Amino acid sequence: MALKNQNIYWDEGSKTKCLVIGGEVLLKEDITFILDNRSFSSTTIFNEYGPTEATVGCCTFKIEQVELDGINQISVPIGRPI
Repeated sequence: MALKNQNIYWDEGSKTKCLVIGGEVLLKEDITFILDNRSFSSTTIFNEYGPTEATVGCCTFKIEQVELDGINQISVPIGRPI
């Protein structure tokens, strides 16, 4: 739950239009609280992967609850090349 513990105002999700997450393996349990929060219903969320420590993105996966529920793994996919 490292993401949830970041110094971010999660209750202001309605102001957040796009959230790009990258850097470490993203577990489904790490973002469930975002997807369950009505304030984030209009927020587009991407898991971004890049092969460098600077997280230069080369692959993205758009996170949607329907797709996430159908994934039979604990981590969120890194997606397809940009």
